[in-house]
Amino acid sequence: MIHAAAFDATPARPTFLGRLHPAVRLGWLVLVVVVTFAAPWPAAATLATLLVALLARSGMGLRAQARLLRPWAPMALLALLVHTLTTTAAAPLGHPSWAGVLAGLRALLRLAAGLAALAAYQRSASLDDLVAGLGWWLRPLARIGLAVEDLGLAVAVACGTVPQVIGEGRRLQAVTRLRRATPPTSGAGRRRRTRPWAGVVDRARLVVPLLETLARRAETMEIALRGRRPAAARVGHPRLREWAPLGTGLAAVVAMFLLRGGR
Repeated sequence: MIHAAAFDATPARPTFLGRLHPAVRLGWLVLVVVVTFAAPWPAAATLATLLVALLARSGMGLRAQARLLRPWAPMALLALLVHTLTTTAAAPLGHPSWAGVLAGLRALLRLAAGLAALAAYQRSASLDDLVAGLGWWLRPLARIGLAVEDLGLAVAVACGTVPQVIGEGRRLQAVTRLRRATPPTSGAGRRRRTRPWAGVVDRARLVVPLLETLARRAETMEIALRGRRPAAARVGHPRLREWAPLGTGLAAVVAMFLLRGGR
């Protein structure tokens, strides 16, 4: 009923991340992402290099990483163009400048480092690890009524529903294109191909049937999952030697923000 989430059960090659406590591993993910987007760009470049090496160590080589980034190349070029034309530090708005190019490259570097951090976590953790890590951090909130025991069910349903909704949307889009196909030589066919907003309108029309599909699935899923709550994973507490590096990194980030005046 629920498809497997996009998490590898085990990495292709074990790394030191797989030996950490799930809560510590999740804490490192949050800390690295914060540093990637908030620290000066040399720190982000250093983190990106280390994360690329870690992914290669886990079995995802440089070619595999490049293949995953290739579909996003048009969006990256668009972001670079926007930064080139809108960075007003060295040129008026709308005029290209090398400062804008460098600003765009720094933004893409931070984004790539953040994606590499998520990929490294994904290849070192399973869905159970994610649930256990979130449950450990959110456990104090159970005293005020938060249903932490339902966290595993919520994460499993969310991770299993998103791929299904995307697949359903693609099927509906393909059916819509087939049903509305007109001969390319006709006037209607030529007019439709020249409309730049035709694709956007077709995607907007998918919102209502997708919401209806979600509503129906929610009703049947509630009946199917009633009384079938996954057991909470018992992972114990992190070891002191795991807390020491994480605490040091957190202190370094706080000190960095204080030295930069909160910027």
